[in-house]
Amino acid sequence: MSAYRGQPRHPLVVTAFRGVVIAVDTRTGKETWRAELGALGPVRLHVDEHRVIALGGFKMLVLDYTTGEHIANLEAGGTTLLVDGD
Repeated sequence: MSAYRGQPRHPLVVTAFRGVVIAVDTRTGKETWRAELGALGPVRLHVDEHRVIALGGFKMLVLDYTTGEHIANLEAGGTTLLVDGD
């Protein structure tokens, strides 16, 4: 079995479209959770096995990767996203 067909490292695919962040289960193709960023235009994402950070417009959401639970909802003064370590 090739690595391509093996078990995914992360069971969710996280994407953003029109200010909405969506997680889809890679095994079933079903939406797992959804979060409203509320900003139109491009959304920058950082995704790891614990957190999802979404930055769009002047807003930033920090979400739990597995559940989509809101950890923080912050005002952001720009569009740069830098993640340093954990």
